[in-house]
Amino acid sequence: MRLAVLDFESLPTKEEERLALIKFRMRKTLPFDVDEAALSYHIQAGNKVIAAVSPIEIVARYEAPFRAAGIHPGFVTSSSLALLELLPVKGSILVAHRSPEP
Repeated sequence: MRLAVLDFESLPTKEEERLALIKFRMRKTLPFDVDEAALSYHIQAGNKVIAAVSPIEIVARYEAPFRAAGIHPGFVTSSSLALLELLPVKGSILVAHRSPEP
């Protein structure tokens, strides 16, 4: 999965045009085809976009156990991105992850 913060002068109002613009910007930095990937994004203040993209095969592996149980996932994200929704909108915030030493 690749995460990126993209800065735009302006964003199209139509969803289809926004998605095409984000894919265009991400295409240069990915080792896989963005058109064959799952892409999710969130628009921030100041025309900044947080984008997450992953090969569809990887997403399918994560979804497979749920689909086998009859559950159809609608949203797959990293825990770091999910955490962002819990944080205040204003101010500066530092988020860190500490792993135990081996």
